[in-house]
Amino acid sequence: MSVDLLAGNPVDKLGFRRNAEKVANFLKGKRPDPFCDQCVADAAQLGSRAFGKRGEHYNPSIAQQNCAALGQTQEFLRAKNGVCKQCGKRKTVTGAK
Repeated sequence: MSVDLLAGNPVDKLGFRRNAEKVANFLKGKRPDPFCDQCVADAAQLGSRAFGKRGEHYNPSIAQQNCAALGQTQEFLRAKNGVCKQCGKRKTVTGAK
């Protein structure tokens, strides 16, 4: 098992590294703005587009897993009860420092 240096977690067969890189690149490109998991999933196109009432969203669970891991690093900040720059809702958000 290899280790993903970006998030410090084992790389699984489901593409964790690729998703973590997508999330990290998106957040670094929008530094210092914070984003909720759903908006990160939509922007980075994580998983399949089958979530939401009409299937208009990407998978927020994938974003949550990757944002939580990135939030443990010194490059990113994850905060509860923050305001998402994209949707404006008060949620758990992640941003690049």
